Amino acid sequence: MVLWWFKAETPYKVGIVSLVIGAKKGNNITTAYRVTQKLMGIQFNFIVKVLILSLSISLVIKYASPSLPPIPATSGNALIAVLTPAIILAIALLWRFWKFRQHPVE
Repeated sequence: MVLWWFKAETPYKVGIVSLVIGAKKGNNITTAYRVTQKLMGIQFNFIVKVLILSLSISLVIKYASPSLPPIPATSGNALIAVLTPAIILAIALLWRFWKFRQHPVE
């Protein structure tokens, strides 16, 4: 019954999860609501940081790229442009996998 009331009062879907976490620790509903607000604040800060980084990269591309020499349109350059993000992501995921295997979370 309390879970349904909390769901109706809270606009965030995270509230249900934080209520369950709070209930397991023996906390009350207001503590669970604070946990929800903190989680949403962390996510909001991350989104703002990503937007600022994206804006700065787009401004650098817009204003600095005309002064750089043009990149020749060759198949090698196209291959580098297409494969670089996938290679970087693969390296990052392998690094996290390796790090997780050394220190597993209990």
